Amino acid sequence: MLSNVTVLEVGERVATAYAGRLLRDLGATVVLLEPAAGVRLRTEEPAYAEALHAGKRSVTTARSAGLAGRVDVVVHDDAPASLELVRDLRTEDPTVVTVAVSDHGLDGPLAGVPASELTLEARAGICVVHPTGDRPPVPTGVDLGDLTAGAAAAQAVVTGLLSRDAGGTRTAA
Repeated sequence: MLSNVTVLEVGERVATAYAGRLLRDLGATVVLLEPAAGVRLRTEEPAYAEALHAGKRSVTTARSAGLAGRVDVVVHDDAPASLELVRDLRTEDPTVVTVAVSDHGLDGPLAGVPASELTLEARAGICVVHPTGDRPPVPTGVDLGDLTAGAAAAQAVVTGLLSRDAGGTRTAA
């Protein structure tokens, strides 16, 4: 389905990695741009990282990999370096589709404020409360927020590609 699409994945979030994995599963070539030391997920949860990054090509700099002008999509987080890279790629190729994955959006009062899965689950009200009522809420036990955000990001990429190909905007979300 996406065999002619190249995706650049830039970020440290499970949601970003999951979006890239879903796009790879749909046939896209996914290139993971990671720091020289590797993404945190590889050291914090190696088995999870292996599953999410399977089949992706890993590079440490977009320029040295010759990706500028050859990338159709960028799925990224809200780190300043990610945002700068996206601006550069958009300048070089205004047709690139970009999708941002962040905890609280790219603007507004909480933009840039980090949050954990538990924090986001609590804010969303989905933490499970023990029936006895004498214990605090507990997390769901799965990265529900990250996986949902990643799936939404992958869907936004497909929507952005369809919109671009129909002559619309390059920004999906």
